Amino acid sequence: MVGALGGCPSCPALGPALVRNEQYFLRVRHVKIWSCPKLLNLTWLIYAVYLQSLNVQCCESMTEVISSECVSSSTEHASIFRRLTSLVLGGMPTLTSIYHGALHLSSLEVITVINCPSLRRLPLNSNSAIHNLKNIEGDLTWWKSLEWEDGSMEAKFAIYFSLQYLANPIRHSENEGKEETGGGRRLNLRGSHLNTASEPRTGRVVED
Repeated sequence: MVGALGGCPSCPALGPALVRNEQYFLRVRHVKIWSCPKLLNLTWLIYAVYLQSLNVQCCESMTEVISSECVSSSTEHASIFRRLTSLVLGGMPTLTSIYHGALHLSSLEVITVINCPSLRRLPLNSNSAIHNLKNIEGDLTWWKSLEWEDGSMEAKFAIYFSLQYLANPIRHSENEGKEETGGGRRLNLRGSHLNTASEPRTGRVVED
């Protein structure tokens, strides 16, 4: 099943439109969101506990990926991005936070951040992503501007840094374009400015 949402020129949050049934998200594995200029956060992803890849680009108003105000329990906190292997963020100048605190991120392999100059902290601590992390990709200016709890944290994660120039296209997840297995869902969200003028400008969800 492929889910797609288009025509969201003014929706600041997608929670009410999408989170009508939390069970829907239990099989979501891959999420790609691009060109939703009024989208402020993606807090509804706390329900996608089996999410493996997240690719978010050109959502110019987004300030945070997960809002801490909506995480009400330690159980929800522990499940955030627990199975995420790939995180790609690009073209979001106002993004300041992925999540306010450190996450375990036990499955994470790659973080890619391009043209998100206000993102000064990653949700990492000394116990985060220690098993599978391979690369933290971004431009050098962004990397040097990152804030860490202490110098040992910076040194620990510096070995994973891989330089990406701002002009480079952000690569897609290795899973994109492949046939889904095991009944996993892929959710794609697209902003309305990619539609033609004749297409409706109200949001809709399509399922195959």
